[in-house]
Amino acid sequence: FMQITVSGNKDTYCTLNDMPFCTLSFFILSLQVNIKKTKMEHPPVILSIAGSDCSGGAGIQADIKTISALGGYAASAITAVTVQNTLGVCAVQAMSPEIVRGQIEAVMEDLQPVAIKIGMVSDIQIVHVISDCLRKYAPEYVVYDPVMVSTSGRKLMTDEAIEEIKKECIITDVGSVKGNIHDAVRKQNLSHNFIGGHPMAGSEKTGYENASSYLLENAYYAITPAEHSPAERVSEFTEIVSAIGAIPVILNYEEHDYAVAAISHVPHLIAASLVNLVHDRDSKNQTMRLLAAGGFKDITRIASSSPEMWQQICSTNIDNIAELLEYYIVSLTDIRNSILSNDFNAIYQLFHSSREYRNSFSDSRTGPIHKSYELYLDLIDESGAISNVASILADEAISIKNIGIVHNREFEDGVLKIEFYSQAELDTASSLLPRAGYKIYVR
Repeated sequence: FMQITVSGNKDTYCTLNDMPFCTLSFFILSLQVNIKKTKMEHPPVILSIAGSDCSGGAGIQADIKTISALGGYAASAITAVTVQNTLGVCAVQAMSPEIVRGQIEAVMEDLQPVAIKIGMVSDIQIVHVISDCLRKYAPEYVVYDPVMVSTSGRKLMTDEAIEEIKKECIITDVGSVKGNIHDAVRKQNLSHNFIGGHPMAGSEKTGYENASSYLLENAYYAITPAEHSPAERVSEFTEIVSAIGAIPVILNYEEHDYAVAAISHVPHLIAASLVNLVHDRDSKNQTMRLLAAGGFKDITRIASSSPEMWQQICSTNIDNIAELLEYYIVSLTDIRNSILSNDFNAIYQLFHSSREYRNSFSDSRTGPIHKSYELYLDLIDESGAISNVASILADEAISIKNIGIVHNREFEDGVLKIEFYSQAELDTASSLLPRAGYKIYVR
């Protein structure tokens, strides 16, 4: 019934020896809250079963703030009272199993929460109590975020409780790089429990405000079993991935890390370097910046990604990124030499082969670089022209994510660029606008 999530995010984990256990965000929980809010008149109730932090930075207090920020109603069952602050945990007093059971049952029988988030569970008796309650009430959604060791090094969970959880649970993660996590799993002898995961969805935008309930739909979800992952557990986890709308792809973790270095990590570095090239070589009049609003901005979109996140990703996949950058540097050197030697047949072959290969890519699935759902259309410069287009789309309940005039249209079709939230909205707009007399372009 429990699921532990492991992360390689360096600034969000507590450490159990060499094993990084993340403070699991309410990412999945927030998606479910958003779904529930569309179906319920009142905010969904979410029960947090965790320790109490008198400083308010973790535990029940932090959960209440997060649940409230996501639009939920927070209920709580306290498993322990801690004496702690930003410097560390000084003392812990566990609640009795009877008190923990009573709190959970009081909430479950009255408020009937749609989701439960479990945090600090210090001993095996409380593990059994929570397990019994979950079996009894069968809540729809459960997230277990184990708090085993504090950031200051204090042990917060007994060995008995840890071993009890390890008997049955699947340990997974959602990190972009798998090698360092698999190494940590081996060191902790957790290969029997661990199945790596990488949902290839998201965008360059960060924060809860950019979350969506359909984020994982039709997205590839890489699954990287550990050396001793039982086949039945891998099958079970694969079914879970399919059930949330994603497309499971089972890979060796080393193959995964090399592939994502090529299709995601290196492209992010290239995009960032291209933007900085323009910044560094621009004139005093910033002519390049002015003209970059068209295709250049599109092909370097991912340079707007979180610097903190990409610093961490690159630091955990060093060897693969370095090897592929070496190949890319050689390729750039060959291109430069071809131009200097007037070998434009080689330049033609470069563009021809890249076009043929790129055109073979599928548009029906999402990968680690999020797809933009956008179209372009020709538009006469007259009063009310943009509002007319917006009205046509609004009449069909199509939401516009972004809209604007393309001022640099060299090698671009269309005057007006419209971005949508989903493939379905793009498809509907692509059918609707031509019937209204507009010429559109979809790339």
